[in-house]
Amino acid sequence: RPPIPILPLLCIAAIAILPAAIAFAPCIGLRCASPLPTSQARRPPSLTRILALDAASAAAALSSTHAAAKRLILDSVALRPSEFASDLGFDSFTGVDLGTLGSVAGSVESFRGVDETKVAWVSAVELSGGVLGSRFELQAWNGPEVEVPNLVARATVRADGIDLFLDLRPRLDAGYEDDPTAEITTREGFARAANRARYDEAFFTPEARAWSKGVLGTPGAVPYPPPTDMVQGRATDRAGSVAGPLLVAARFPLTDEAVAACQAAVAETVGKYCEWMRGA
Repeated sequence: RPPIPILPLLCIAAIAILPAAIAFAPCIGLRCASPLPTSQARRPPSLTRILALDAASAAAALSSTHAAAKRLILDSVALRPSEFASDLGFDSFTGVDLGTLGSVAGSVESFRGVDETKVAWVSAVELSGGVLGSRFELQAWNGPEVEVPNLVARATVRADGIDLFLDLRPRLDAGYEDDPTAEITTREGFARAANRARYDEAFFTPEARAWSKGVLGTPGAVPYPPPTDMVQGRATDRAGSVAGPLLVAARFPLTDEAVAACQAAVAETVGKYCEWMRGA
């Protein structure tokens, strides 16, 4: 059987009892659900780059993209509703006090795979209020019978910018933080190299890597370090990056160009996942 989906439960519980977790917690084919209005699309490039938006406008645009990406997942992957969030009272909530982070409202939708050996669980989270700003997150964790990477797509909008975190995360330890030029001397090292070769051929192609670099090249984007933690299937004494090589983790400015880039990046990331899952 696939692993018990503890992570979404912990995430939900963190909203109520671990305010600090909010501060530190970390769809090819889909087009942006909220294209720029015609008046904005016709602006000269120089004006588009420098025009500042307010956080509410950026949040509305990314909320629409989040909803379209969620629909694509539901249309592409065989899922059934789960009662995890509703059983804890977090399917929809308002006024959750996070202390210094303020009062937060939001919703959590949770799903299990019809065939849990292919998809273990999927969650869709929307949060707003307080220091948190507005957050939209989709996660999909796969079962043991598919090689498709797991999905994490999160956008957080605040008054000072957009924090975008997109990761198509390898299910197995592929050692993407290893030095590719170093001689392999251990059985574990050979296993990681074999996993990398399979992932790179099927998912993390040169074209896909060029795409992620292009997103990070959006004017004003400032990358931040990837997360480090334990990887599913990794020995407990070997910490390292949990992220895949297509990771996009950066702060984007509140400009028309950056918001459109974030929308397109969310759509592309979820689109890749869905395309891969349809072929799995």
